[in-house]
Amino acid sequence: MGNCHPSKNNVKFCRNNNLFIVNGRIGENKLTCKDSSTVDYVVCNAFLFKLFKGYIIHDNSNLYSDNHCPITFEICKKTVEIQQEHSSADAKKVTSIRLGSRKCTAFKNNIDNSKVDDVYSVIKELRSQPSVDENDVNKVTDAICNILITSAGKTLKKRNNSCKITSMNTSNKPWFNKSCRTARRKFHLAKRIHFKEKSDNSRNVLKLSSKEYKKVMDKCIKDYNNSISDKLATIHKGNPKEYWDILNSCNKKNKSSIDINSMFEFMKKTNEIVDHDYECNLYY
Repeated sequence: MGNCHPSKNNVKFCRNNNLFIVNGRIGENKLTCKDSSTVDYVVCNAFLFKLFKGYIIHDNSNLYSDNHCPITFEICKKTVEIQQEHSSADAKKVTSIRLGSRKCTAFKNNIDNSKVDDVYSVIKELRSQPSVDENDVNKVTDAICNILITSAGKTLKKRNNSCKITSMNTSNKPWFNKSCRTARRKFHLAKRIHFKEKSDNSRNVLKLSSKEYKKVMDKCIKDYNNSISDKLATIHKGNPKEYWDILNSCNKKNKSSIDINSMFEFMKKTNEIVDHDYECNLYY
């Protein structure tokens, strides 16, 4: 995705790299800047073009930009067929969980024996009948599956990772306080309402809430910076250790976990010219 002026150089760049502009080919053909021009593009190669599932140009949001409209797109996953030379056992491999000796015992103990007896009684009745149809087999199979799933659910209890957020004063956003959370909550609510209603009133409410959210954040950032400045002026001579701790924390930058050599190799492979065997019917 890029932000550039439509020119011959952009078209030349796409042609030389076998890329195509998505705007106007998929989804609605909508302008992206002040409802008067298109300066924001989504670019992809011919292979990815076949995987595009959705492409939406949203209304302008003051929270992100004063003029530009955000663009979202969805790419579907391609299913790769398993080659015939692979064995059927390898093809049917699924992600499994090792229970261990303790959990195996717990899994057996959590099985409801009364339901097992009920299934056994049904099977015994079916064996006495002259014929059994597919529905009877499915009912027995579903009952057995429910017994095993219920026991597994009791044995492998999922951790409840959801926790109530009591404070957003993280190291990277110490200015994000209660007023910011309230404004963000209103913005998300207006966003959900507009997604359902798609009306002019909901659109106006969304724009106002985004402006208010941005205004509140700007004010909180300004107040936080002013408080840090006042604190530095106060403790400059009285507490030099705290003074330098604050300065060092402000100048601390997050280091990237990707080294420069890996980045170089990635960009080198990305820009290699590869001959593709697929056909493409896209034209400029």
